[in-house]
Amino acid sequence: MACLSLAISAGALAGLAVTDFHHPGLVVPVLLVLLGLALSIGLTASSIAIMGAADAREAGAAGSLEATGYELGSGLGITLFGVFMSVVFGRHLVLPEGVPEPLADQAARSIGDVYIAARQLDADQGAAVIAAGKAAFSATHSVLLTTAALLMGLLAVLVFFLLAQGRRAVAFQH
Repeated sequence: MACLSLAISAGALAGLAVTDFHHPGLVVPVLLVLLGLALSIGLTASSIAIMGAADAREAGAAGSLEATGYELGSGLGITLFGVFMSVVFGRHLVLPEGVPEPLADQAARSIGDVYIAARQLDADQGAAVIAAGKAAFSATHSVLLTTAALLMGLLAVLVFFLLAQGRRAVAFQH
């Protein structure tokens, strides 16, 4: 169940990575539902496996470790992907000529900063900066989703082999 959940999640993320969000149709909602269901089923199955493997005396500690691991993973994931997204956005942003360096530096931080910098320019140059920011954001979005899909796929393979190794170890003991 864990491997299937991760594999379906990786597929949904890969599908989202190549989807045109300007004209998504039903593809995006379907992929998001698939992603949400796969992750929730996988997390529920993992939680059941963790709690089922613990003795009654260790249930509190197992639950605490599970919750701590989930929160730590969420926090680290948000932080690392946030930094990654910022770096990728800055590298994909191609501003038009003539944008003052302080505003260019500000715009390279995030899509929100693109709009703030654009307000300080004349209308035509501001519109060009916003268009460049939207293009960089779309490229960043695709890179981020592709990276997440690859990581989920690798995690599915890793979990598969670790679970298989665990099953072999249990079979060897009996």
